[in-house]
Amino acid sequence: MPSGKILLVQPPYPQELGYEGLNIRPPPLGILYLASILRQGGFEEVSVLDANILGLKQEDFAKIVESEQPKIVGISSLTATYFSAIRFAREAKKISPDSKVIFGGPHVSFLSSEVLRLNRCVDFVVRGEGENTFFELCKALLNSDYGGAVDGGRTDFHGIRGITFRTDGRTVQTEDRPYIMDLDILPFPARDLLPFDMYETSKGRKNFTTIITSRGCPYGCYFCATSPFWGRKWRARKPLKVVKEMEECINEFGVHTFFFGDDSLNHSPAHLEKLCDLMIERRVCEEAEWWCQARADRVSPKLLQKMKKAGCMLVLYGVETGSQEGLDKIGKREEIGTIKRTFELTHRVGIETIGTFILGLPWDTEEGIRKTVEFAKILDPAYVQFTIFTPLPGSQGWEDIIKECGLKDDIDWQRFTWYSDPTTVSKGFNPCKSIQDLEEMLIRAYLQFLFRKKQLPKFVLNPVYRSLGKIGIKRIAYYFLRKHGLIKTKI
Repeated sequence: MPSGKILLVQPPYPQELGYEGLNIRPPPLGILYLASILRQGGFEEVSVLDANILGLKQEDFAKIVESEQPKIVGISSLTATYFSAIRFAREAKKISPDSKVIFGGPHVSFLSSEVLRLNRCVDFVVRGEGENTFFELCKALLNSDYGGAVDGGRTDFHGIRGITFRTDGRTVQTEDRPYIMDLDILPFPARDLLPFDMYETSKGRKNFTTIITSRGCPYGCYFCATSPFWGRKWRARKPLKVVKEMEECINEFGVHTFFFGDDSLNHSPAHLEKLCDLMIERRVCEEAEWWCQARADRVSPKLLQKMKKAGCMLVLYGVETGSQEGLDKIGKREEIGTIKRTFELTHRVGIETIGTFILGLPWDTEEGIRKTVEFAKILDPAYVQFTIFTPLPGSQGWEDIIKECGLKDDIDWQRFTWYSDPTTVSKGFNPCKSIQDLEEMLIRAYLQFLFRKKQLPKFVLNPVYRSLGKIGIKRIAYYFLRKHGLIKTKI
């Protein structure tokens, strides 16, 4: 069996990145799945480093690499964490030049050739769904029969599907790997490799974890890279398998809160109902609560009541825009009236809501943005998340931007956080409009939503609203302090 230390790394998030903006600290589920696959396959020296939760800086990471001397360093990369991932990769190569650095995640999957062309510190990119690909690559690199040579020519990596690498001075991209159709063959994520008492939710509850019931999204919304990354075919785990994983989390890691990371937990209402039935039957709901993301067009009073009984305390609905024309353009396949009814039904059964909205889509106008903000006020969720349109690599929005502007080497990926100053300006704006104007519209949206008369009692009576509302107020305060030159922190 191959031997050698494998270090899997979650690099630091920018301060204003999504979950951090909501004051939520989620464990890195992706690399935990990689760790479990490796251990199931016989790799014994696997460790996971969540630099984000541990607050590790570059120099701290360097000391760990120097101490462990891993043969393989696997680094996960979102678009906004790409720069910190590269910094960690350079540090790993400087401290341990013989280590092989492997990147994975959505960002590098869509830009794998560019990543390798610009960064000699990265040896391989694992594209797309990574469990089987990463396992095969590690096995090839560490197996003594291969010798682990990358540029020396002794190892032929061309037969490993789903990777991009350099050989003989050129970049090679192997054929894509098919998706895992039976997700139940995957072992549970290796949560024992993390300090679970450090993960918490916005309610201050410790021992919080993410969990998934499915992968894949058939919708392909304009702004989203989920469908290109996970595929358009929805693939679900058996509900009993999911509930058994929840039980393990509760019994072995003391988990009190779950976040279902599926893009739409209710894509199949029947599947979700079965999951809720099992949570109730096996009394999981007596030990922990949960929240999720869901589509507004796939709920019913019966389903919401069952979700509530099973422990659901909050649902995040991706509304995105306040006009039917906007919904049609982003490919949401939902109706304005359906969204409004869903929020009313969810509130009626006693489940809190978060509504997410995008400002500055390419066709947006000032009037369109005002309409979106007014719709948010009508829906009246416990909290809103207004974000500026960010064309993530892999999405249709990204493809349109590339066609118009081309791909440049000096893109500031740290700005791709949804909360920072915009990466593009809406085409619908008058030419005299600027990035600053769009940023100010974002702040005005928060001001108009948060400081309504009907919202004030919620600060006193509703702990969820009080916690989440403070985040919006903090963002507003940062903006005005930065505008007047008192701080440099982004919103």
